[in-house]
Amino acid sequence: MFTTRGLGRFVQYLDKVRSPTIIDLGPGVGSNVAFFGECLGGKLIVEDLFMEFEHAAGHTDPENSGLLSLINGRLSHQAGSIDGVLCWDVFDYLDLAAAESLAQQIIRILKPGGAVFALFSESKSSERDYAKYAIVDTDHLESRTHSATRSKTRWWGSRDVYRLFHGLTVGETYLLKVQIREMLFQKPRLATGF
Repeated sequence: MFTTRGLGRFVQYLDKVRSPTIIDLGPGVGSNVAFFGECLGGKLIVEDLFMEFEHAAGHTDPENSGLLSLINGRLSHQAGSIDGVLCWDVFDYLDLAAAESLAQQIIRILKPGGAVFALFSESKSSERDYAKYAIVDTDHLESRTHSATRSKTRWWGSRDVYRLFHGLTVGETYLLKVQIREMLFQKPRLATGF
C-alpha cells in the first residue's frame, strides 16, 4: 500500500459532475467500482488493456513494439462522452506509436473539463508483471502484482508525457516515494460567448 496524492485531486475534478462516467484502462477491481459509485455516484467502465496485451502476446513477440494495431480504434466511445479516465501505468508498456494513438483516443472521448489520472514508473524494468491498483481511499492505493508476458518497455520523461497529451492542460504532477509519478490532465472547457 502507498500514499497517493493525485487520486484525491482526480476525485475533486470529477466531484463537480453529476454521475460522472469514468473509464478504467486497467484490470477490473471491485473496490474501485464501489469507490467511484459511493464517492461520486458515478459509473466506472473497465476497458482492461492489460488483458488484451496478454491475449495478443500469443500471436506476437511479447516485447514487440507492434501494439499499434491492438490500440488503434480501441476506445470506441463517442467523442466528448467521458468525464474521467484512469490510465494507471498502462503507458509504461506501450511503444511510442501505440502510446500516441491511445492518448489521442483519450483526448477525443473526454468531455470538456474531463480529467485523466495516470501513473508513470520512474524507471524501466525487465520484470514481467502488471500491477493491479486497488483504491483503499482517496489517500491510499494498494498495488498487487501478477505475472505477465510483457515488461515495462519505456520510461516516459515529463516532456514526453506532455507531448503525448498535447491538447490537455497539465493539472498536477507528483513524484511519489515508491518511484511512481502521478499526473493529472484536464481537457479545457469550451469557450463561452460574451
